[in-house]
Amino acid sequence: MRKNSQALRSFSLVLSFLLITGFTFPSAVSSREIFETYPVAGIPWGSTVTLTSTLYRVEGYAAVSPDFGLTFSVVSQYGTYQPVGLRKLAILLKEIELIRQMKTKQSAGEVAQGAADSVANIGRGFELIATHPVKTVANVGRATGELFKKGGRFFQKKKHKTVKKPSFKERIFQGARRDVANEFKADVYTENPGLLSELGRIAGSRAGGSTAFAVAGFFVPITLIGSVALTAGGVSSSADQMVSTKDPWELYDLNRAAFKAMGLDDEKIDKFLLDNPYYNPREQTRVRFYLEALNSVRGWKDVFVHLAGAESEKEAEQNRTALEMLMGLVAKKEEFAEIRFRNGNLFGIASGKRVFVFWPYDFVFMNEKAVDLIAQAEDLKKQSGSEHVRVLNLGLMTALARSRLESAGIKVTDGIFFKKELDKDEFSRGADAS
Repeated sequence: MRKNSQALRSFSLVLSFLLITGFTFPSAVSSREIFETYPVAGIPWGSTVTLTSTLYRVEGYAAVSPDFGLTFSVVSQYGTYQPVGLRKLAILLKEIELIRQMKTKQSAGEVAQGAADSVANIGRGFELIATHPVKTVANVGRATGELFKKGGRFFQKKKHKTVKKPSFKERIFQGARRDVANEFKADVYTENPGLLSELGRIAGSRAGGSTAFAVAGFFVPITLIGSVALTAGGVSSSADQMVSTKDPWELYDLNRAAFKAMGLDDEKIDKFLLDNPYYNPREQTRVRFYLEALNSVRGWKDVFVHLAGAESEKEAEQNRTALEMLMGLVAKKEEFAEIRFRNGNLFGIASGKRVFVFWPYDFVFMNEKAVDLIAQAEDLKKQSGSEHVRVLNLGLMTALARSRLESAGIKVTDGIFFKKELDKDEFSRGADAS
């Protein structure tokens, strides 16, 4: 009896030691992973992001959320930020450089000569990521049905099918601010307070002086601002050119007319253009151009309804990112027969019954959410009857998550954000691809 007691005590001590040191038994290792932080230096940035600069410091570890987000900490002379997501970090670092560029312009008369070349040399971020606002406040407010808020401006409904335009003076100022943003290749709809301040400073001086109607001193060609490295090609480029030459209320009228011509009813259009506060005019215009390119594909109207129904900034961004990833394949001449959101995840069925599932996540690891996502992918594989199913993920994925997908006969391509270009064979050979 005494020997049994001593043995039990010894076993308890060993078990306690193993638990304290982080040991887990093989069955647990094979099913779940736990991450609280991820080393920033361990992310394969390539030329997407420049982590070292005299203007800012990116802290060494990003916080990992259970829904696969990475939250970074950035300290700069212009402020302290916590951008959530790979894309928002990349955008923030480019915006910090833009703030420095703009602060060197002491007066409205100075033209940003050479700014385009200078910004282009920072990295490829503005060519390969969408200019989506860096969150600097807790939330952007609720959709009230009366106000449309994004990027520090308001649209007030005048009637059910139109918006109240600002005063002539405000329109002059907004036009000047847009022209300044174009000169510096910045996003006029940014929510970065430092960048907004500089845009407003130069635009206000110009709009109030003799340069009000002769703002740009030179012409900067509008380049592609794609949301991920797998860009949407000329579709995004065309949308961005329109955004860079039209005022917000003009974009509203153009987008509304286009959606109407595509066969969408007033209620659905209003829900997206007026009632949902989570899309700015650039994002709305891109969605319009994407869906115009996809309007012969089954399910595109359901995709529009899903986008319009986003209930948070994060949901809207992820849905839009997934759609832009799909558009990347369209730009590669991939022809889709059907596209839909299923359980919140976008998938597309291409020729030969090949199925693509788009995951807009920063870092996928094995937890409850991953188990659910993988089960959904398996179910989609069964229901579609396809032997060629591939998951494309925006960011990183652990070896365990990848092996779970591959053991279910589902192929994986991750790191879309970091790849300059995907070879067509890498994603179109379905189950035969490595």
